[in-house]
Amino acid sequence: MEQYDTNFLESIEAYYGPEYALWGKEKHQMLVLLRKLWATVLEPSMQKANMMNPNANETVQFLFSKIREWLHNCSIRERLNLRNDGNKDNEKAAQLRSAGNKMVHPKVKRYIEAMKLYNECIAFSAKGSEERSLAYGNRSFICLKMERFEDCLQNIRLARESNYPKHLNEKLNLREKEAKQALSKARNQNATKVSPEVVEELQLSFPAHENAPQLANCLALGRNDQYGRHVVTNRKLKVGDVVMIEKPFVTVMMDTCQYVRCDFCQAERLFTLIPCEGCTVAMYCSEECISKAYGKYHRYECGVLRVMWTVLDRSGVIALRMLAIAIATFDNDLEKLKDHLDALDESKVDGFTMDWKKATPQDMLNTVHVLCTNQERRNIKELALRTFFTVVMHNDLLEWTELGPACEANPTASKLLLDLILRYLQIAECNHKLLICNSDNGLKSVM
Repeated sequence: MEQYDTNFLESIEAYYGPEYALWGKEKHQMLVLLRKLWATVLEPSMQKANMMNPNANETVQFLFSKIREWLHNCSIRERLNLRNDGNKDNEKAAQLRSAGNKMVHPKVKRYIEAMKLYNECIAFSAKGSEERSLAYGNRSFICLKMERFEDCLQNIRLARESNYPKHLNEKLNLREKEAKQALSKARNQNATKVSPEVVEELQLSFPAHENAPQLANCLALGRNDQYGRHVVTNRKLKVGDVVMIEKPFVTVMMDTCQYVRCDFCQAERLFTLIPCEGCTVAMYCSEECISKAYGKYHRYECGVLRVMWTVLDRSGVIALRMLAIAIATFDNDLEKLKDHLDALDESKVDGFTMDWKKATPQDMLNTVHVLCTNQERRNIKELALRTFFTVVMHNDLLEWTELGPACEANPTASKLLLDLILRYLQIAECNHKLLICNSDNGLKSVM
């Protein structure tokens, strides 16, 4: 493998974290391309043009221009096998279902692993296809074996709605009969296997802030040269004190949870997930969550989500979702979003003085939009790396989502997208948190 200079590797690790050493083939190929781009194009041309100040807008625009030109000529999508995720793949679905069948074998009985593979099969399969119907049928078999009778019946319904093969109907009918009998017996004995989850509701340990009911009144916003903007407390706290209960602005599940949890509400629904019909990544617990996700963000990420996980990892996916939420917040009107941001006085946005009881979605967006990017602390290579990812995301959004026609008719909107992607990439990197839920499959990043 090609050797990389130390500074370049440090820039890569700063963006991805140490897990970059565990990358797959596509990311390693991208690493080779990035190093070539820096050594043969960006560094020489920037030195020649005296564009080595990472804080100057001219430097960013220069990088945008050079990277766009280079990407146009290098066929990165073909090299990394990046494509629009809008097309289902029944052949891939068949392979996944076959792998799931091996996990169900009487000598194996790894039902949870099988269920994940069947879910992925469902996500890849076309609507109404035999592959999808068989995967639903296979899920019903596992549910019956695990005595999840209601889930079994739900999967049987989904299998029939997906054109389950007529010659296998008898098998499904017998399974349905067995599940109904077992469910009736369990209910009569008041001993169903599925018990409702008990969720302990957190309470603040101190009185709430007057204008921000999600914060304890002991917290305040501080600013100084050493720490920048930070939170301080005016009283001693002990381990276990609850000082903030807040819903994240954006939540992204890790890719390991994609076929385990609902992409919108994050509920663990391994046995009953249903797919987005526009991509092979997102799955949901209900049609209601599909509709809510589409309206809030998924319409803009649907065709590019798999590519973003391949190229960018979680910070990039968070930035993509932030951008989608920002657009949706202004009724999917890029001109309204631009007018709002142009008029925004960022110095006056303060989440601690804002009245959250009266806050609008636009107000909430403002508090995220002004979070730190730390661009002034980055060296030129780190900025070049993030600019590269910005252009990749921008190109894919224009070509593979409805943003393309909107920006083609309005170059100002296209530049707005480009600037916001770079900004949100840096905000996401600096401000996101990785949460681990009480589950083996409960990783998610939030902001």
